[in-house]
This record gives sequence, C-alpha cells and structure tokens, in this order.
Amino acid sequence: MNVMTTIRENRLVMISKIDCYFCILTKALLKLKNIDYVEIIYDDSMLNDINYLKKFYEIKTYPMIFIDQKYFGGYKELNEL
Repeated sequence: MNVMTTIRENRLVMISKIDCYFCILTKALLKLKNIDYVEIIYDDSMLNDINYLKKFYEIKTYPMIFIDQKYFGGYKELNEL
C-alpha cells in the first residue's frame, strides 16, 4: 500500500499501529460517530513515507489522522472536535 496515494485518494485516513491504545480509541470513536475512514496499519515497508510525514508535520505519536490530504492530529484532536 502506498501511504501517500492513499492519503491523496481518501477523505479521512488514519495511520495506526497494532496494539496502540489511542488508535483503538480513535477507531471506536469513528465507528460510534458513523464516520467512514481508511486505516493504514504501519509496517516496515512504509518506513520512508511514515518518516517523511513525521518530519514534515512534526508528528510524534499515533494515530496520525489526515482529512482532505491535510494532517489533522491524533485521538485528542478528533475527540475534541
């Protein structure tokens, strides 16, 4: 899966890690609000794209939420919205 293409082609994209507590909370919140999203589960094959996103947007945590190709934030920002 190409991370950058997925972000460009979908309205809401969440990049998550397996067993990430805040990723699990985010998925539950999106489901509760009946919001469609595409999930990208991080694996080592995405390392270059993920490192680029982290550096460009100064991201330090998961999940990474992108709305309309723009970095939105993580669980905290989504929950506050």
